[in-house]
Amino acid sequence: MNDSAQDDTRLCTARSWLAKARRVLILTGSGISAESGIPTFRDAGGLWSGFKVADLASLDGFDRDPCRVWAWYEERRQRARQASPNAAHRAIAAYIASGSDRVLVTQNVDNLHQRAAVQHGDAIGADDVIDFHGNLERMRCRRCHCYGEMPPVIDASSRDALPRCGRCGKAERKLMRPDIVWFGEALSPENLRATQALASAADVCLVIGTSLEVYPAADLPPMTLMHGGQVIEVNPRPVLPGHPRLVTLAGKAGEMVPRLLAGL
Repeated sequence: MNDSAQDDTRLCTARSWLAKARRVLILTGSGISAESGIPTFRDAGGLWSGFKVADLASLDGFDRDPCRVWAWYEERRQRARQASPNAAHRAIAAYIASGSDRVLVTQNVDNLHQRAAVQHGDAIGADDVIDFHGNLERMRCRRCHCYGEMPPVIDASSRDALPRCGRCGKAERKLMRPDIVWFGEALSPENLRATQALASAADVCLVIGTSLEVYPAADLPPMTLMHGGQVIEVNPRPVLPGHPRLVTLAGKAGEMVPRLLAGL
């Protein structure tokens, strides 16, 4: 069997698994948004190139220089706003809207999945998507942990100009921060429990565009396999090891995901 025939066989197998599945968990990483022009983190020219992670993505870095951190995240947010959801984002939005028990867990913070859903005519809510690492369109208070929507533009020219909490009464500690899970911070316990339960119960875990180098997200596909489910990986360079209940589809998300989900 030639490579093309093998690819078609794997695609047919993956589609048959999804067609029979009652509960589907979709896990996406930065690779899906790279096709929208948003750099990944670790590749050459990625988001961390030329920067120290501790300066930009840690609580200590924020305490040392909140203006620098806010300026960097504001640049990322505006870049994400200029990007458009691609065919993979749109296919996932349509797939989730057309059935029940289909939940998206994304490691991305760019809000492109939510925008794709709005473009499709649906707003993805808390029951449909879990922002595993936060969202660039939200901020939260350092002190009372309440959430707030981002203004159109963040002025990071001075500490006094940075957004502050409207509920918190202590002036020195009511500075808002991006709602991003930084290095050294724990994930939301609620999100972690929910995703682990979803992975354990899923008939199929669909993994798209992630290197699976970051835990605990990397634990989710093995958890599905451990509980008897099936895993489908879509990646230009698949990373999951071979398994009888694993199908790998090597290719770009924007090409493979619409073919995989069409009509399901």
